[in-house]
Amino acid sequence: QEKTEGELHETRIKLDELETAFKDHASKLSSTFDRLLSLERHSREFNLRFYGIPETSKEDCIVKLKDILNTNLGLHPQIENAHRIGGHRNDGKPRPIIAKFLHRPERHQIFIKRKELANGIWISEDLIWEDRQKKKQLRNIMQEAYNRGQKPRFHHGSLYIDGHKYTHNH
Repeated sequence: QEKTEGELHETRIKLDELETAFKDHASKLSSTFDRLLSLERHSREFNLRFYGIPETSKEDCIVKLKDILNTNLGLHPQIENAHRIGGHRNDGKPRPIIAKFLHRPERHQIFIKRKELANGIWISEDLIWEDRQKKKQLRNIMQEAYNRGQKPRFHHGSLYIDGHKYTHNH
């Protein structure tokens, strides 16, 4: 019986060590994932997504966007790259264009003036997948805040209402 109790004690010690190591690894993994999301968000801070732009074969998305932004907004941004995203659609709707701008202030100016676009063209930020999912979950809360005359803003994975970070017990 003493031998069994000794083995049980040693097993509990090993189990405690494993549990501590597991918690440490889980914490490091969570921290690494948060850093990865932060880096991905940062890499997309120069991007915008454009919707409703008619699609043609052998098009130059950079030229097309520059023409639209000049004609509709009177802006002449420097675009590093632009391309259609997603597979070809069978319903006739054009695929979105993702554009990377050389300068964040130019990107910001376009985003601010986005309501001046015409012909069914609209713009959204290029959110990472996790943020798009979170924003979808908060859509009703954002709409309710807007209806109350408040200013909801989704930024870097968090919702802000009138400049204050929203929490579920808010």
